[in-house]
Amino acid sequence: MIAFIDDHRRADGVEPICRVLPIAPSTYHAHASRRDDPAKLARCTVARLMRGAGLHGVIRGKPMRTTVADKAAPCPLDHVNRVFRAPAPNMLWLSDFT
Repeated sequence: MIAFIDDHRRADGVEPICRVLPIAPSTYHAHASRRDDPAKLARCTVARLMRGAGLHGVIRGKPMRTTVADKAAPCPLDHVNRVFRAPAPNMLWLSDFT
C-alpha cells in the first residue's frame, strides 16, 4: 500500500488515497519519515537499547512508597476459623485493610 501511495500521491494526494484504502494518513507519514531517516527509533527500541546499556530515565517527584510491614509485629488471630458464613444477620462482622 505504501508503494501505491508513493506512486499516486503527486496526482491525487495522500489523504484522498488513504480515505479509500484502509490506512491512516499518519501511518503513511510515519513510515515515510522512518524510510527517509532510519535513525528515528521507536520507544520500544530506545527502551531496549537503554536497558541493554544499563541506563534508565529520571523519575520526577517523590517515589511512591506504600505501607512497610513490621516483621516483628505479631499477626492477628483468626477468630472465625476461616468460616465466613454467618448463621444470621449481624452475627459475624469482618474487616480487611490490606
